Amino acid sequence: MRRSLQAMVLRALAVVALAWPAAGCMRLDQDVTLNADGSFDLKVSFAYDEKAWAEFGKTLGAVVNGDDAQGDAEPGPKLDPLVKEKETRAKLEAAKAAGVEVRSFKVAKTPDGWLGETLDARCRDLAALNAALRALDMEEEFSLKRNADGSFTLASKGGESPLPLAQELGTEESAEELKKLKGFKAVSAITVPGEIVETNAHTREGRTARWAVDAADKDFPARVRAMIGKDDSVTFRADGFKPASREVHRYLREELELTFNADGSVDLVERKAMHEVFYKETEVRARANRGNADYLHRMFDEKVILDEFRQDQREGEKSGVELKAVKSEQVDGWHRVSTEMHCRDLAAAREAMGVRDYSLARSSEGTYRLTISAPDDAVRAVPELPAMKDMIRKMWELRRFYVTVRVPGDVTASTAHATSGRELKWSYDVNDLKFDEKLADMHRKGLVVSFKSEGLDLKEIPAAPKRGMTPVSGYRDGGVRKKPGPEKAQPEGEDSKPAPPPESPAPRP
Repeated sequence: MRRSLQAMVLRALAVVALAWPAAGCMRLDQDVTLNADGSFDLKVSFAYDEKAWAEFGKTLGAVVNGDDAQGDAEPGPKLDPLVKEKETRAKLEAAKAAGVEVRSFKVAKTPDGWLGETLDARCRDLAALNAALRALDMEEEFSLKRNADGSFTLASKGGESPLPLAQELGTEESAEELKKLKGFKAVSAITVPGEIVETNAHTREGRTARWAVDAADKDFPARVRAMIGKDDSVTFRADGFKPASREVHRYLREELELTFNADGSVDLVERKAMHEVFYKETEVRARANRGNADYLHRMFDEKVILDEFRQDQREGEKSGVELKAVKSEQVDGWHRVSTEMHCRDLAAAREAMGVRDYSLARSSEGTYRLTISAPDDAVRAVPELPAMKDMIRKMWELRRFYVTVRVPGDVTASTAHATSGRELKWSYDVNDLKFDEKLADMHRKGLVVSFKSEGLDLKEIPAAPKRGMTPVSGYRDGGVRKKPGPEKAQPEGEDSKPAPPPESPAPRP
């Protein structure tokens, strides 16, 4: 569950929107101190009313199923506890690799009977601060930048409210809703190592800026409306201050090399790499969410990759694919794995990678068009909603993707980001200033190259038919081999008449 000042406000408003008095069942007190050496001190205290939260879960289930739901109705969504001691301790242990020193972490009942947790930690740098916050399920990301005038700005990312109620607070119609927020309180403070020159905090005292929302205060509606969608930021001056600089490797790096040979065969090299810090964090989260981290271990296990490939071939899959080499290693804090395959043709390469888009078409003029990733179908394309774009970008922040393609002819056209002779490259990295443009082009144009060469006679390979959503990495997930089961046999005595065609769908409004 998200727990930052803005996230808590939005959650409370969501609870209010469902007409349940549990909205006031949370309190947060967070104190972040930036030190002169670039390290951070973090103190967090969070508490909530377990009973009210559980009752809200029951109410939510009734809303989902309907008030008149029968006993055989599907169970409603289960709300996780907001404090999970065992899981949080495991995440904090993993965060040590990122530079988090836990001075103390306690879970106990508060004097008023609520369940609370408190954390006191020292964080080596900005990356460690964000790692500590993630361990507490606080999807709050701090950033620190040096401005052109020599000042510095420390900010935590805000969020958009999906609820109209956030903007309606303070109106006559929302008076009753505000009563349900009684007891809700959230305070966030940032202390910096120099003079504050600008901040959007509610109050400031010396080098400390403070944001506070308390449902009991008369200015609560105005403060909520003002803070939604904005970053909490402090700009300060500090002579001699130099923030600790350390590259953050919180992503999975994936590289694909595809060499299309003149005889129609394909050589594939797939490389994956994940830094130890992110590996440990991902491992802990996977165990908490799904009970195991098998998919992660398999990804970098040389023996498992070999065994699964051999099993696929025994079961009639990956025909025409030769596994040339697999190498897994840990170097300089990175988990790395490299897989090399030789494929009889493009169709075999497509099966080896578990994708459907690979195709080769030939024009009447003798030009070949090789497609690695097809452009999106305009009919099926998902509308580009702001919330969807933000979610997609957040996913790409955890991934770096690079594709290299070599063709047996002279390139006549392509969507590549860089071309050198017969070699083409695509790169997707959120730190690239052109990332958004590149990502949009990938969906709009795909990864495509056209080439031509005298005497070249290649077999056309049509794209595999689309069958709904296709997973990027094949059918395996969570350590379980998932394949389509055999078709059910027709029961004896039943007619084998084909099923009637479905009725025509109603026209779209």
